[in-house]
Amino acid sequence: MLDPHLEVAPFLGRSAELGELLAWCADGQDTPVRLITGPAGAGKTRLAVEFAHRMRARGWRTEWLKPPDAAGSTGSVAQRKSLLIIDDADRHDGLAELLTGLVRTRPEARILLLAREAGRWCDQAELAGPIAHALITIARSALIDLAGLADAELTDQEVAGQAAAAFAAVLELPGPGFKLAGAGEAGRYLVLDLHIAALVGCAGEPPDPPAPNSAPAALLDLEQRYWDNMAGRAGLEAEPGLLRQLVAAGWLLGAGTAEDAVSVAAVVAGEAGASVLGGWLRDVLASERSACWPGALARLLVASELDASPQFALRCLSDLSPAGFRRVMPLLTGPAAAEGGGRRAEVPQSVLALVAGQLLHLKAPNFELIPIIDSLPYPDATWAAAGAAICGLIVSQLPPQADQGTRAYWLNSLSARLWLAGRQLEAVGAAEEAVGLRRELAAMEPDRYLASLAVSLSYLAIQYAGLRRTDDAVLATEEAAGVRRRLAAGDPERYSGLADAAVASQ
Repeated sequence: MLDPHLEVAPFLGRSAELGELLAWCADGQDTPVRLITGPAGAGKTRLAVEFAHRMRARGWRTEWLKPPDAAGSTGSVAQRKSLLIIDDADRHDGLAELLTGLVRTRPEARILLLAREAGRWCDQAELAGPIAHALITIARSALIDLAGLADAELTDQEVAGQAAAAFAAVLELPGPGFKLAGAGEAGRYLVLDLHIAALVGCAGEPPDPPAPNSAPAALLDLEQRYWDNMAGRAGLEAEPGLLRQLVAAGWLLGAGTAEDAVSVAAVVAGEAGASVLGGWLRDVLASERSACWPGALARLLVASELDASPQFALRCLSDLSPAGFRRVMPLLTGPAAAEGGGRRAEVPQSVLALVAGQLLHLKAPNFELIPIIDSLPYPDATWAAAGAAICGLIVSQLPPQADQGTRAYWLNSLSARLWLAGRQLEAVGAAEEAVGLRRELAAMEPDRYLASLAVSLSYLAIQYAGLRRTDDAVLATEEAAGVRRRLAAGDPERYSGLADAAVASQ
């Protein structure tokens, strides 16, 4: 019932954002790509679902594109106007190529991207070519950020109350006299937090009013009952703690096939009985119920089980493959829900160090390394050395004929990671090389590369200052300020803040 596509809880607020999206589709001259950002649970997908309803009512075709089937969507040219929605765009391999193909083969389409933020993944997409650069740059400049209130006229209590009434109707329960603990005003909690609390209040029969910061742990307890019941029906005798570990390991390592599920069960419980336990795990994770789990809830389960058992962590996280790193990193580093009592669930530092140590020696092609480096938190000292090692490997593996903008981007990334890891002299060398490349590129294609040159120069100036190379820092700062003034003069609307930034930097 928490799945936004099922629309159990009513859609509330977001009238300004919805109006902006509708106007975007009404204007045939506007950019074909728009971007919605916001933290997990802010309501990005729910807004997109409502927007898709409105566009279907206007005669548009709507499609949700996901990585397995997205590539094939570029091959057909539809005459009817289409809205294409890509959720988790920041985790979509080959996004730039997909967008470029879509705007060429489906020029009538509007493409809506949903992502948590507009950071490194956008930087990389812009490097894929002039079309992708233009699409992503404009989408970033006009993004819709859902950090604010969904509806300023509704308190958190009222939002949760309406969700509780909807959940109670589906569960065929009497409408609860629902009261949310500690949420009288508006905007204190994300919409997903409020919906989880409302669901627990309906289904869990808590002795006290549920609080959004403790409701996820209570919801996990309800899921535990479900797992216990499934085990009982299968004639499986297992400790409840083992079942929780199995599900956590399934989320962490992946159990998409029956064979994978058996392998996960063997990691958790040993070879004896792995077939039976793997079959149970596959049934749990393959169910529609588990497919709708919010990511924060999965991360809460994973973090709590890794924290509870160092041995479990070692069994699950030793000898990871590149694909394994790609899967586990969002669960280890992404924001988890709160545990009972309101404490935020965190993966133990020892577990993070175990994974970071393996990354120092990882060997893989760049197409496997890039998603891994994108998943590493930055700036974060825990991952600094690993990040520097991976960026260095990416740079060394770029072919001689590689796009120089791509090389400059990865040199800048390498420089930042080296500096954070305490390797300042190496960091400055990489930053100087990046500036040299971007100077050459900006001379040939100023519209595409001047902004990135200004960024590289400013960063190099900071590094020079950190090494007490004051004269070099001043020269780099003056050059960056000149580039920013040029950008602001050429396109005042887009670069309105850069002239002020130039003065401030000097």
